Amino acid sequence: MKTVDVAHADVEKARKAAVSAQGAYLSSLVEEWRAMAQEKVRALVVEKQPQVTQAMGTKVSEFRHQLSAVIDDGADQVAELFSKASDPDQLARQVRRTYNSRRVAPSLGGYKGPIELLTQPLHDLLQAHGYSPDLIKSGAAAASYSSFGFTASDFPLPSLGVREAYADAIEPYGHALLDLADAEHAEASSQVAGIWDNS
Repeated sequence: MKTVDVAHADVEKARKAAVSAQGAYLSSLVEEWRAMAQEKVRALVVEKQPQVTQAMGTKVSEFRHQLSAVIDDGADQVAELFSKASDPDQLARQVRRTYNSRRVAPSLGGYKGPIELLTQPLHDLLQAHGYSPDLIKSGAAAASYSSFGFTASDFPLPSLGVREAYADAIEPYGHALLDLADAEHAEASSQVAGIWDNS
């Protein structure tokens, strides 16, 4: 069994790798958000509700600048909004040493979670200009308005490779924490045994 000092060193090394992997995960999420927002908005204003866009006349350019600003502002907030959901310290504590245990991964959904906070300004801007933002979420020609905005299923995850790399970094961090707990337990037991047996 590892000593406490060795186990501590292993935890620090594994945590450093996990934090680095989280950075790559969040950076990928930024680009996925930007690409999704631009693609979905274009589909809405050009293909699904072109009559609304056409009615703006010369104000289309100004509206497009407003949309770009909201998308960019959202991109700037991605890391902060999703840092808790992808926190390596929290995820590593979910790792178990059981047979066939599921790999730990960030959960980005949840009512009023980071997805809603990120997408709501875009949702509101589109609605304010006469669009039905639900059309972004639906392939139908028409959709009823929903106050829920986007949901987890609408939001793109990082690529499989990025997700796998993060899971691969979380796993050893979690096991290092378990090894440290075992080492601390063994050390405490040994010290107490000495005290108990010699008292």
